[in-house]
Amino acid sequence: MDPIEQEVGQCLAALGTMHGGAQSPEQFQLAQVFLVEFQKKRSAWNVCDHILRRDGLDVKAYFFATTTLREKVMTRFFEEISTPESRVAFRNSLMQHLLKFKDSEATLVRSIALSIADIAVLMTGSGEWPTSLHDLTSHLHRDETALIL
Repeated sequence: MDPIEQEVGQCLAALGTMHGGAQSPEQFQLAQVFLVEFQKKRSAWNVCDHILRRDGLDVKAYFFATTTLREKVMTRFFEEISTPESRVAFRNSLMQHLLKFKDSEATLVRSIALSIADIAVLMTGSGEWPTSLHDLTSHLHRDETALIL
């Protein structure tokens, strides 16, 4: 099994335990510790992106993925996504996720939109995305709901 898919499975299992599947307080605690430690890992970027690409998951899984990514964008964006090409690919992926989830819960959509806004500020400030405002409006203009965000 692909290591990323294995981590996706582990995260989803831990989230299931945290949200009603725990047989004991110890299981709940183990799941919580696993998820906190997972969020610190470099692989969390790809794992969370894979979670967001999956259809039919509980909204709590998507929200965990978006909040993990938002925290990493705010604290480790340039450190852990080290090449401009990788940052552009990640940015584009988040924009696709925004369009995918535009009709979902507001907190989920807001989390993705805030990550994109953070990336726009960071990449514009570094000179990597000087046309961020134009690009965002051009990309999202197809959907008025996404553009409002």
